Amino acid sequence: MNAPGELSLPPSLSALQVGVTVYDPGTAEHSAGVARISATVARSLDLSGQEIQTVWWAAVLHDLGNLGVDVALLRKVGPLDKGQSREVRRHPEVGCALLLALSPSLARIAVAVRAHHERWDGSGYPDGLGGEEIPLVARIIAIADTFDSMTRRQPYRSEGLAASQAIGEVQNQSGSQFDPSLVPLFVELYNAGRLVDDSHVLQSVRSVPEPTRFSSLGVPALSRLTKREYEVLALLLDGERVPSIASALYVSQSTVRNHLSSIFSKLDVHSQAQLVHLLRHN
Repeated sequence: MNAPGELSLPPSLSALQVGVTVYDPGTAEHSAGVARISATVARSLDLSGQEIQTVWWAAVLHDLGNLGVDVALLRKVGPLDKGQSREVRRHPEVGCALLLALSPSLARIAVAVRAHHERWDGSGYPDGLGGEEIPLVARIIAIADTFDSMTRRQPYRSEGLAASQAIGEVQNQSGSQFDPSLVPLFVELYNAGRLVDDSHVLQSVRSVPEPTRFSSLGVPALSRLTKREYEVLALLLDGERVPSIASALYVSQSTVRNHLSSIFSKLDVHSQAQLVHLLRHN
Protein backbone atom coordinates (compact mmCIF):
# COMPACT_ATOMS: atom_id res chain seq x y z
CA MET A 1 0.00 0.00 0.00
CA ASN A 2 1.33 3.43 -0.95
CA ALA A 3 0.75 6.92 0.40
CA PRO A 4 -1.53 9.45 -1.32
CA GLY A 5 0.37 11.61 -3.76
CA GLU A 6 4.13 11.93 -4.01
CA LEU A 7 5.49 12.60 -0.53
CA SER A 8 8.75 14.36 0.29
CA LEU A 9 9.49 12.14 3.28
CA PRO A 10 12.52 9.96 4.10
CA PRO A 11 12.64 6.91 1.79
CA SER A 12 13.33 4.79 4.86
CA LEU A 13 9.76 5.49 6.02
CA SER A 14 8.51 3.13 3.33
CA ALA A 15 11.17 0.66 4.44
CA LEU A 16 9.63 0.67 7.92
CA GLN A 17 6.24 -0.04 6.37
CA VAL A 18 7.74 -3.00 4.50
CA GLY A 19 9.44 -4.15 7.69
CA VAL A 20 6.11 -4.31 9.51
CA THR A 21 4.62 -6.29 6.60
CA VAL A 22 7.42 -8.84 6.70
CA TYR A 23 7.44 -9.13 10.50
CA ASP A 24 3.69 -9.57 10.89
CA PRO A 25 1.42 -9.49 7.82
CA GLY A 26 -1.65 -9.31 10.08
CA THR A 27 -0.46 -6.05 11.59
CA ALA A 28 0.22 -4.66 8.11
CA GLU A 29 -3.21 -5.64 6.80
CA HIS A 30 -4.89 -4.04 9.81
CA SER A 31 -2.78 -0.90 9.42
CA ALA A 32 -3.79 -0.62 5.77
CA GLY A 33 -7.44 -0.66 6.79
CA VAL A 34 -6.88 1.90 9.53
CA ALA A 35 -5.06 4.18 7.09
CA ARG A 36 -7.88 4.13 4.54
CA ILE A 37 -10.53 4.81 7.17
CA SER A 38 -8.45 7.54 8.83
CA ALA A 39 -7.76 9.28 5.53
CA THR A 40 -11.48 9.24 4.69
CA VAL A 41 -12.27 10.90 8.03
CA ALA A 42 -9.46 13.43 7.55
CA ARG A 43 -10.73 14.41 4.11
CA SER A 44 -14.23 14.85 5.52
CA LEU A 45 -12.80 17.26 8.10
CA ASP A 46 -11.43 19.38 5.22
CA LEU A 47 -7.89 19.05 6.51
CA SER A 48 -5.09 20.25 4.27
CA GLY A 49 -3.29 17.87 1.93
CA GLN A 50 -0.26 17.81 4.21
CA GLU A 51 -2.43 17.08 7.26
CA ILE A 52 -4.14 14.23 5.41
CA GLN A 53 -0.71 12.81 4.54
CA THR A 54 0.26 13.05 8.20
CA VAL A 55 -2.90 11.20 9.20
CA TRP A 56 -2.30 8.56 6.53
CA TRP A 57 1.32 7.87 7.50
CA ALA A 58 0.60 7.90 11.23
CA ALA A 59 -2.19 5.37 10.63
CA VAL A 60 -0.01 3.16 8.42
CA LEU A 61 2.67 3.13 11.11
CA HIS A 62 0.52 3.32 14.25
CA ASP A 63 1.55 -0.24 15.19
CA LEU A 64 5.17 0.17 14.08
CA GLY A 65 6.21 -0.53 17.66
CA ASN A 66 5.05 -4.12 17.21
CA LEU A 67 8.51 -4.66 15.72
CA GLY A 68 9.64 -4.61 19.35
CA VAL A 69 7.08 -7.19 20.46
CA ASP A 70 7.59 -10.95 20.25
CA VAL A 71 5.52 -11.96 17.22
CA ALA A 72 4.22 -14.95 19.19
CA LEU A 73 2.43 -12.51 21.51
CA LEU A 74 0.84 -10.72 18.55
CA ARG A 75 -0.64 -14.02 17.42
CA LYS A 76 -1.44 -15.50 20.84
CA VAL A 77 -4.93 -16.98 21.04
CA GLY A 78 -5.42 -16.90 24.82
CA PRO A 79 -5.28 -13.95 27.26
CA LEU A 80 -1.96 -12.26 27.97
CA ASP A 81 -0.46 -12.34 31.44
CA LYS A 82 0.60 -9.07 33.11
CA GLY A 83 4.15 -9.17 31.78
CA GLN A 84 3.02 -9.95 28.24
CA SER A 85 0.37 -7.25 28.36
CA ARG A 86 3.00 -4.76 29.55
CA GLU A 87 5.23 -5.70 26.61
CA VAL A 88 2.44 -5.26 24.07
CA ARG A 89 1.36 -1.93 25.58
CA ARG A 90 4.85 -0.55 24.97
CA HIS A 91 4.32 -0.49 21.21
CA PRO A 92 3.15 3.17 20.98
CA GLU A 93 6.30 4.35 22.75
CA VAL A 94 8.57 2.10 20.70
CA GLY A 95 6.99 3.23 17.43
CA CYS A 96 7.35 6.88 18.39
CA ALA A 97 11.01 6.41 19.34
CA LEU A 98 11.78 4.64 16.04
CA LEU A 99 10.25 7.47 14.01
CA LEU A 100 12.06 10.20 15.95
CA ALA A 101 15.33 8.32 15.57
CA LEU A 102 14.72 8.18 11.83
CA SER A 103 14.17 11.93 11.46
CA PRO A 104 13.09 14.85 13.69
CA SER A 105 10.92 15.98 10.75
CA LEU A 106 8.60 13.06 11.54
CA ALA A 107 7.69 14.49 14.95
CA ARG A 108 3.98 15.02 14.19
CA ILE A 109 3.63 11.47 12.90
CA ALA A 110 5.62 10.13 15.85
CA VAL A 111 3.52 12.01 18.43
CA ALA A 112 0.31 10.64 16.88
CA VAL A 113 1.72 7.10 16.91
CA ARG A 114 2.56 7.47 20.59
CA ALA A 115 -0.93 8.77 21.43
CA HIS A 116 -3.19 6.42 19.45
CA HIS A 117 -4.13 4.43 22.58
CA GLU A 118 -4.93 7.49 24.68
CA ARG A 119 -8.61 7.88 25.61
CA TRP A 120 -10.81 10.97 25.66
CA ASP A 121 -11.54 10.37 29.38
CA GLY A 122 -7.82 10.25 30.23
CA SER A 123 -7.66 6.56 31.10
CA GLY A 124 -5.55 5.48 28.12
CA TYR A 125 -1.81 4.95 27.73
CA PRO A 126 1.12 5.61 27.71
CA ASP A 127 0.76 9.16 29.02
CA GLY A 128 -2.79 9.38 30.34
CA LEU A 129 -3.70 12.27 28.05
CA GLY A 130 -7.33 13.31 27.86
CA GLY A 131 -9.63 15.42 25.72
CA GLU A 132 -7.96 17.84 23.34
CA GLU A 133 -4.58 17.11 24.93
CA ILE A 134 -4.61 14.14 22.55
CA PRO A 135 -3.48 15.23 19.07
CA LEU A 136 -6.31 15.32 16.52
CA VAL A 137 -4.43 12.86 14.29
CA ALA A 138 -4.32 10.33 17.13
CA ARG A 139 -8.01 10.88 17.94
CA ILE A 140 -8.92 10.06 14.34
CA ILE A 141 -6.72 6.96 14.30
CA ALA A 142 -8.11 5.75 17.64
CA ILE A 143 -11.62 5.39 16.19
CA ALA A 144 -10.43 3.85 12.92
CA ASP A 145 -8.11 1.46 14.78
CA THR A 146 -10.86 0.19 17.07
CA PHE A 147 -13.45 -0.10 14.31
CA ASP A 148 -11.13 -2.02 12.00
CA SER A 149 -9.98 -4.31 14.84
CA MET A 150 -13.54 -5.13 15.84
CA THR A 151 -14.60 -6.02 12.31
CA ARG A 152 -11.50 -8.07 11.51
CA ARG A 153 -10.75 -11.72 12.34
CA GLN A 154 -8.37 -11.93 15.30
CA PRO A 155 -6.21 -14.76 16.74
CA TYR A 156 -8.68 -15.03 19.63
CA ARG A 157 -11.85 -15.13 17.46
CA SER A 158 -12.68 -16.74 14.14
CA GLU A 159 -14.84 -13.88 12.84
CA GLY A 160 -15.01 -10.15 13.41
CA LEU A 161 -18.11 -8.24 14.45
CA ALA A 162 -20.55 -7.10 11.82
CA ALA A 163 -19.82 -3.51 10.84
CA SER A 164 -23.21 -2.43 12.20
CA GLN A 165 -22.32 -3.89 15.61
CA ALA A 166 -18.91 -2.23 15.56
CA ILE A 167 -20.42 1.16 14.75
CA GLY A 168 -22.74 0.72 17.74
CA GLU A 169 -19.74 0.07 19.98
CA VAL A 170 -18.06 3.22 18.65
CA GLN A 171 -21.18 5.22 19.53
CA ASN A 172 -21.26 3.68 23.01
CA GLN A 173 -17.69 4.86 23.63
CA SER A 174 -18.30 8.45 22.52
CA GLY A 175 -17.00 10.78 25.23
CA SER A 176 -15.18 8.03 27.08
CA GLN A 177 -12.80 6.33 24.66
CA PHE A 178 -13.39 8.58 21.65
CA ASP A 179 -13.65 12.28 20.86
CA PRO A 180 -17.41 12.99 20.99
CA SER A 181 -17.10 15.50 18.14
CA LEU A 182 -15.62 12.87 15.78
CA VAL A 183 -18.01 10.00 16.49
CA PRO A 184 -21.05 11.54 14.71
CA LEU A 185 -18.93 12.19 11.62
CA PHE A 186 -17.62 8.64 11.70
CA VAL A 187 -21.18 7.28 11.93
CA GLU A 188 -22.28 9.56 9.10
CA LEU A 189 -19.47 8.25 6.88
CA TYR A 190 -20.40 4.69 7.75
CA ASN A 191 -24.08 5.28 6.96
CA ALA A 192 -23.11 6.85 3.64
CA GLY A 193 -21.11 3.74 2.68
CA ARG A 194 -17.82 5.58 2.82
CA LEU A 195 -16.05 3.16 5.17
CA VAL A 196 -16.99 -0.41 4.24
CA ASP A 197 -19.19 -2.21 1.77
CA ASP A 198 -21.22 -5.36 2.40
CA SER A 199 -18.20 -7.63 1.93
CA HIS A 200 -16.02 -5.54 4.29
CA VAL A 201 -13.92 -4.12 1.47
CA LEU A 202 -12.69 -0.74 2.65
CA GLN A 203 -13.78 1.94 0.21
CA SER A 204 -11.27 4.53 -0.93
CA VAL A 205 -13.69 6.54 -3.08
CA ARG A 206 -17.32 7.42 -2.43
CA SER A 207 -18.74 5.05 -5.04
CA VAL A 208 -16.63 2.08 -6.04
CA PRO A 209 -17.26 1.44 -9.77
CA GLU A 210 -18.55 -2.04 -10.47
CA PRO A 211 -17.92 -4.17 -13.58
CA THR A 212 -21.55 -3.59 -14.58
CA ARG A 213 -20.66 -0.03 -15.48
CA PHE A 214 -18.73 -1.42 -18.45
CA SER A 215 -20.94 -4.40 -19.25
CA SER A 216 -22.61 -2.69 -22.21
CA LEU A 217 -19.37 -1.77 -23.95
CA GLY A 218 -18.89 -5.10 -25.71
CA VAL A 219 -15.26 -5.57 -24.63
CA PRO A 220 -15.00 -9.11 -23.20
CA ALA A 221 -11.50 -8.55 -21.85
CA LEU A 222 -12.90 -6.07 -19.31
CA SER A 223 -14.00 -9.06 -17.24
CA ARG A 224 -10.33 -9.78 -16.55
CA LEU A 225 -9.76 -6.54 -14.63
CA THR A 226 -9.41 -6.47 -10.87
CA LYS A 227 -11.67 -4.29 -8.73
CA ARG A 228 -8.87 -1.75 -8.26
CA GLU A 229 -8.28 -1.65 -12.01
CA TYR A 230 -11.98 -0.89 -12.50
CA GLU A 231 -11.58 2.01 -10.07
CA VAL A 232 -8.62 3.39 -12.01
CA LEU A 233 -10.41 2.89 -15.33
CA ALA A 234 -13.62 4.59 -14.16
CA LEU A 235 -11.72 7.64 -12.92
CA LEU A 236 -9.72 7.79 -16.15
CA LEU A 237 -12.92 7.78 -18.21
CA ASP A 238 -14.30 10.53 -15.99
CA GLY A 239 -11.42 12.70 -17.20
CA GLU A 240 -9.13 12.33 -14.21
CA ARG A 241 -5.36 12.29 -14.73
CA VAL A 242 -2.78 10.18 -12.93
CA PRO A 243 -2.15 12.63 -10.03
CA SER A 244 -5.86 13.06 -9.24
CA ILE A 245 -6.50 9.31 -9.57
CA ALA A 246 -3.66 8.67 -7.11
CA SER A 247 -5.14 11.18 -4.69
CA ALA A 248 -8.67 9.76 -4.97
CA LEU A 249 -7.50 6.19 -4.36
CA TYR A 250 -4.86 7.00 -1.70
CA VAL A 251 -2.06 5.42 -3.71
CA SER A 252 1.10 6.74 -5.34
CA GLN A 253 1.25 7.90 -8.92
CA SER A 254 3.61 5.05 -9.74
CA THR A 255 1.00 2.60 -8.43
CA VAL A 256 -1.63 4.14 -10.72
CA ARG A 257 0.78 3.82 -13.67
CA ASN A 258 1.35 0.16 -12.78
CA HIS A 259 -2.41 -0.43 -12.78
CA LEU A 260 -2.68 1.32 -16.15
CA SER A 261 0.07 -0.88 -17.57
CA SER A 262 -1.83 -3.95 -16.43
CA ILE A 263 -5.05 -2.62 -17.96
CA PHE A 264 -3.25 -1.87 -21.26
CA SER A 265 -1.89 -5.42 -21.34
CA LYS A 266 -5.24 -7.05 -20.61
CA LEU A 267 -7.08 -4.91 -23.19
CA ASP A 268 -4.26 -5.04 -25.75
CA VAL A 269 -3.80 -1.27 -26.07
CA HIS A 270 -0.62 0.75 -25.79
CA SER A 271 -1.64 4.18 -24.50
CA GLN A 272 -4.31 6.02 -22.54
CA ALA A 273 -5.56 7.55 -25.78
CA GLN A 274 -6.09 4.10 -27.35
CA LEU A 275 -7.78 2.87 -24.18
CA VAL A 276 -10.21 5.77 -24.05
CA HIS A 277 -10.96 5.42 -27.78
CA LEU A 278 -11.62 1.69 -27.36
CA LEU A 279 -14.11 2.18 -24.56
CA ARG A 280 -15.85 5.27 -25.87
CA HIS A 281 -16.22 4.19 -29.48
CA ASN A 282 -16.71 0.47 -29.22
